[in-house]
Amino acid sequence: MKSRLFISLVLMLLVKVSVAAPSKNASQEIKAYMNSPTKCSVKHGDKAAKVAFERYHDWSRADALRIKPPKNAFRDAGQAFEYLYKSGCKDALIIYRFANILRLKKRYSESLDMMKSGLLGMQQNYPQYLTRQYVFMADAAEKMGDFKQAVNYYEKALKEKNNDSSFHINYANALSRAGMFKQSEEHIKKALVLGVSQYGKGVINNIRKQSIRLKNSDHK
Repeated sequence: MKSRLFISLVLMLLVKVSVAAPSKNASQEIKAYMNSPTKCSVKHGDKAAKVAFERYHDWSRADALRIKPPKNAFRDAGQAFEYLYKSGCKDALIIYRFANILRLKKRYSESLDMMKSGLLGMQQNYPQYLTRQYVFMADAAEKMGDFKQAVNYYEKALKEKNNDSSFHINYANALSRAGMFKQSEEHIKKALVLGVSQYGKGVINNIRKQSIRLKNSDHK
């Protein structure tokens, strides 16, 4: 009964939501999904996917600009992605976006398990999003306190793209939390060479303080 009610609410959403013009990022993801060999064949699947990607990027763009997002954009995206996933859609891009929404809702274990299930499909069909998925997986693991697993996924992300200072900073933090202080400092230095904002420098200072604190606690 609950499942039927959820589906009814989502179908109402698909009729109600109207997006004037999708953003560039949304358009790119919609095109990639529509051309994928694993595109879902569920009822109302194309409409649900368009709403999901468009509303996700409406919210994401506003979040990046630190402005108020369109009303209910995050909720609408989550409901549309959930509808697709619960209808049996196992496309890796759908899984990736839905899992990230769960991560943002602090449902880290579910998010990480879901992203693991879609990893092979991402490697095969959407390699352009693989680096960011590894970062999200690392973040979920880190939030769960599994720092060794976080280190593993940050390593994979850096193998895909090693010229992003924010990746090195995040990796340095995970290494510090895992007690790998020397390696943490090495990646801090790599981040500084690549260039770091004032905010990033503040994060680096906190990581260094954290490493000192953890070292001292180990010696007690």
